[in-house]
Amino acid sequence: MAGWGLNLGVSDSKVYNLCHCKLFKKTYFGLCVSVLDEENSLHVVVNCGEALLKNNTYWPLVSDFINILSHQSVAKRFLEDHGLLVTWMNFVSFFQGMNLNKRELNEHVEFESQTYYAAFAAELEACAQPMWGLLSHCKVRETQEYTRNVVRYCLEALQDWFDAINFVDEPAPNQVTFHLPLHRYYAMFLSKAVKCQELDLDSVLPDQEMLMKLMIHPLQIQASLAEIHSNMWVRNGLQIKGQAMTYVQSHFCNSMIDPDIYLLQVCASRLDPDYFISSVFERFKVVDLLTMASQHQNTVLDAEHERSMLEGALTFLVILLSLRLHLGMSDDEILRAEMVAQLCMNDRTHSSLLDLIPENPNPKSGIIPGSYSFESVLSAVADFKAPVFEPGGSMQQGMYTPKGMFIYIDSLQYQFF
Repeated sequence: MAGWGLNLGVSDSKVYNLCHCKLFKKTYFGLCVSVLDEENSLHVVVNCGEALLKNNTYWPLVSDFINILSHQSVAKRFLEDHGLLVTWMNFVSFFQGMNLNKRELNEHVEFESQTYYAAFAAELEACAQPMWGLLSHCKVRETQEYTRNVVRYCLEALQDWFDAINFVDEPAPNQVTFHLPLHRYYAMFLSKAVKCQELDLDSVLPDQEMLMKLMIHPLQIQASLAEIHSNMWVRNGLQIKGQAMTYVQSHFCNSMIDPDIYLLQVCASRLDPDYFISSVFERFKVVDLLTMASQHQNTVLDAEHERSMLEGALTFLVILLSLRLHLGMSDDEILRAEMVAQLCMNDRTHSSLLDLIPENPNPKSGIIPGSYSFESVLSAVADFKAPVFEPGGSMQQGMYTPKGMFIYIDSLQYQFF
């Protein structure tokens, strides 16, 4: 029953006990797990091919848990309970690195698994939604200790994960997972600490060695996106393109690529610049292109992929410098930027804008499709062209088009319309 957490007549202690019960069941509710890499890893992840995940049968339990966390008093006790936070991070770690993809180098994959969407849905619903629920209670300076607790145990869980997969400083070649919920928990609580709780960034950062480790896997995803777009993963079939598209899709980006980019921005600002830039070009396999020699020999990249991978690396650096979603932008500014970006490409119907613009994961922000803020921002940047009847009798839908004299300026990208 998905409404338990909304019954305001239940006492705090009963709700908290229910939270304990739910989390215990959630951790051991029969997740079918598999070894990430049987040869070199002790890490265990959920099996996305099992009916439990494929059929979303976990959703009633997840929904109850999210509703329970909507109570501020319960969330407060949850964030104060160190044992409960350890249990929760252990649970989230089951989703860390799931649905691992290995690039096919010789023959086309015989069977294209379609379980990837179950993996994205599971991370969004079982990991990200509770995260946003907890973040909604960490908005003022008085809640600094909650964020410190989460950051502490998240970093401990990440170190356990690095140990389990025998990670030192280089990821396994030709492999990528789009699922790093522990990294994203850390990134979002880091953002909340700086933006809302007046915490100094350096006070919640680990040492340089750990920061280098935190950078590698999100960076591997960005490089793999460029590889996929360059058709270097073509032997893996269409499903790998589906994963790349879902990762940046409007319903998932707030909980996936946006936290990853923010974490990489933090790493870029605190690590040695030469080390960071070198790591980017190495991960994108374009170091051999950046030479003053008249000729070069790239031992890891075919000539046909060199240009697109170099473009991918440079585009990634531009994104790092220009994207400010978690670097001081307000909710209204984010919505305005998203709307401008969509209208720059094409005139849009109202329904298509609702579908294309990411929904703010904070339920208390007021910035949701169809809300007053959404409509006011839309009226400020666009004009509505009324529906018109065509000669054949059919009617063309009404469209929103950019205002004629409107100029939107971003730090590195100019969009005139």
